[in-house]
Amino acid sequence: MLAMTSLLITSLFAAALSFQNTISRYLFALGRDGLLPRALGSTDPVHRSPRLACRSYTVGALVFIAIAVLLHLDPYTILYSWLAAASAIGILIVQLLVCLAIVRFFGRDRRGTTAWQSRFSPVLSIIGLGGFLLLALANLSLLTGDDTREVWLIPCAFVVVALLGWWRSARLGANTPSSFLSAVSE
Repeated sequence: MLAMTSLLITSLFAAALSFQNTISRYLFALGRDGLLPRALGSTDPVHRSPRLACRSYTVGALVFIAIAVLLHLDPYTILYSWLAAASAIGILIVQLLVCLAIVRFFGRDRRGTTAWQSRFSPVLSIIGLGGFLLLALANLSLLTGDDTREVWLIPCAFVVVALLGWWRSARLGANTPSSFLSAVSE
């Protein structure tokens, strides 16, 4: 039992550290590109790490934890499970969008790639990832360990974020890379 508890605690710590690193890097990149406040895109002068992005994530995580405490939510069965499910769904969505971007990019410029590399492989990945995403959504209560209707706030949050991202990119004129880069550099 002690070994199992130790493994569970270390794996939860590793997952939390991974989330910290990944989200901090995304916040840094989005700040650097001007899609979020530019201060998030700054680095520590000594360590060159995204200090403000990292601290912003930490503050956000503490806010989520404080809300969970105020609502008397079990930190493992609700908070961690919901965020892990949201992360899994988010990764599937990002990978699916990357595959769509590959098909679109190589549809315009083959760059010496084969049909397998530019079309067939990404399309098979789209089908597979889309299937996994549908399975995850169909079994959301299993994925989160929660069979209440509130778990549907997770996919709704992705829709809201996607709409906000689309709106922001439209405001920046991000339809072409050159107009996006000029909008970001303003």
